[in-house]
Amino acid sequence: MPSVTPRPRYQSVRVCFTSPYSVARIGGVGRFIQSLADCFHRLGVECEAIYPYPSYSTQSWFGAVVPLRMTHFRNLELAYRTAAVLLRRHAGYTIIHAQQVHLQSLAAVFVAHLLQIPCIVTVHLRDPPTKGALKKFVQSLIERLVLRAATRVVAVSQPVADSLGPRNTLVVENGVDTKVFRPLEAERREIRRSLGVEDSPLFIFVGRWSRHKGLDLLLSAIGSTLLRSRSYHLAILGERTSDLIGPVRDLPAYLSAADILILPSRKEGMPLAFLEAMACGLPVLASNIDVHRILFERTGCGWLFPSEDAHELAKVLAQIIDQGLDPSWRTKSRAMAEKYFDIERTATRYLEIFRDAISP
Repeated sequence: MPSVTPRPRYQSVRVCFTSPYSVARIGGVGRFIQSLADCFHRLGVECEAIYPYPSYSTQSWFGAVVPLRMTHFRNLELAYRTAAVLLRRHAGYTIIHAQQVHLQSLAAVFVAHLLQIPCIVTVHLRDPPTKGALKKFVQSLIERLVLRAATRVVAVSQPVADSLGPRNTLVVENGVDTKVFRPLEAERREIRRSLGVEDSPLFIFVGRWSRHKGLDLLLSAIGSTLLRSRSYHLAILGERTSDLIGPVRDLPAYLSAADILILPSRKEGMPLAFLEAMACGLPVLASNIDVHRILFERTGCGWLFPSEDAHELAKVLAQIIDQGLDPSWRTKSRAMAEKYFDIERTATRYLEIFRDAISP
């Protein structure tokens, strides 16, 4: 990747990310941090991260991996260890960038106040209320304290901002490195050959094996009688289990090998998988939740199905297999990713927020 000459106005900014999720896993928050940090480095900005073990990151500059040893109260342990690392390394930071409303973020905000440096909190998705009166009270208290004490609160999409209620929330949509996530023809041929895929369509799912990602809906859909006589392939990338490909280091290659991304999520903030697939030239078949509708209206290519409806998902899959793809959609998807969601646009906006917070 060609290097970018550092911009002098950013050289004084030194960022510490905190994340309650392991960086560089298949999850979107980790990929967001990696992509944003890589772009920051190309712009001459020093940054590192504090995140829990395990991690698949191979970048030694990328900060402190926090091992969690406790069986219970792991969030409390992560918050304590994050605060300890921040206090030990405080001289190197001009700003803390915390991810999600989380106990770790509350620790980050508290330390930022002690060190008299700004703390920006990015909300990727508002967590639903937990069960139990005490847990619900603690969750609500952490949310109120984090959002009130943060120097700036950023939401990754307008629906996420709306979910936080009437407050001064900035919206910065996620971005994707379009130099990394791009159509890779040689890799496409190699992976399709290794998976035994010939001319039939290859669908791909990217995400954690969780209910809110809708993998159960996808598995129910592919068991439908509508698809039994049709020829297609499905690749599932996510947290490792016996029937998943699992975490992969070369996600752009797998996306390039596929024809359509399936995103049956029940909830999303601003799904990186959607943006990464577009950058690799894939149209997306997605549930019709708010943020997916926004992306679909902006890009103009792909399909929506009613959220929670596995039968309707199967019907759309059958339609795609029977009718094939509009050949112009690969080029159009790529062009829309470059126009609206390049990571440099996202990074520049965050750096403007950082500089404004540092020098109000």
